[in-house]
Amino acid sequence: MRYLLFALIVAVLPGFQCNKDNDGLCVTNLSIIETQAPATGTTGTNLRIPLRCSGSDLCYSFSHLDLQVVAPRIYEVRTKGWYPCRPAICAQAIYYADTAVNFIPPAAGQYIFRFYNDQSLFKADTVIVN
Repeated sequence: MRYLLFALIVAVLPGFQCNKDNDGLCVTNLSIIETQAPATGTTGTNLRIPLRCSGSDLCYSFSHLDLQVVAPRIYEVRTKGWYPCRPAICAQAIYYADTAVNFIPPAAGQYIFRFYNDQSLFKADTVIVN
């Protein structure tokens, strides 16, 4: 009886792991939960905006930042991640990832960074570059 229980546990346990390679994973949005842009910057110097994003379980993983220019000096930022395309059994804990927008302003002026969770505006920060 013990051997049968042990065999059952060994057979079921792999189903609780997430597929961490890119096969079978789809790109999805992660939720931005925290960001803080500096108030000022300098032309030609790296402007670093740290941010934290999350996913609802541990099958999520960070992929990249999506930074789009929507108008002169106005940028939209979204965080992208990987998630299994097919139903999966995932550990129930919140996934967190820390990353940063690294941007070198080409000219002086006012820059606006809009941070989105999918199509919803999370926050907008204005940076004055001298």
